[in-house]
Amino acid sequence: MQHPGSTYPLRLTIVNRESERSLPTANVTVTGFSQAIEVGDNGAGRVADPRRPVWIVDAPPRGASTAYRDTWSIGPLEPGERRTFVWKLSPVRRGRHTLRWSISAGLDDARPVAAQKAATSGTLDVEVGP
Repeated sequence: MQHPGSTYPLRLTIVNRESERSLPTANVTVTGFSQAIEVGDNGAGRVADPRRPVWIVDAPPRGASTAYRDTWSIGPLEPGERRTFVWKLSPVRRGRHTLRWSISAGLDDARPVAAQKAATSGTLDVEVGP
């Protein structure tokens, strides 16, 4: 269980399991750092952007920023190479939340990485308590 006001690391490691091909670029997309809020029918509480943070990203993965929303890139991966993305997150909303992640091998077409018995997407369920 996480607690508001504390900082927690989120680590995702990518391994290129190919024996002969490098990946042109290794990317991770993570959604769920923010969630939509309910807006009343009478217009009260209407905001330009209805998303509110669940976690504050205190530090994104180093050197991995892109212009794409919720996507980070660490560049090419040689055969057998492994790299880890690390975010430093501070939870700000209590409750049960889900982060969804996916790995792709290119920014423009964002095709999933063809993996050898490895996941290219998944979820992380987190509870933020008092």
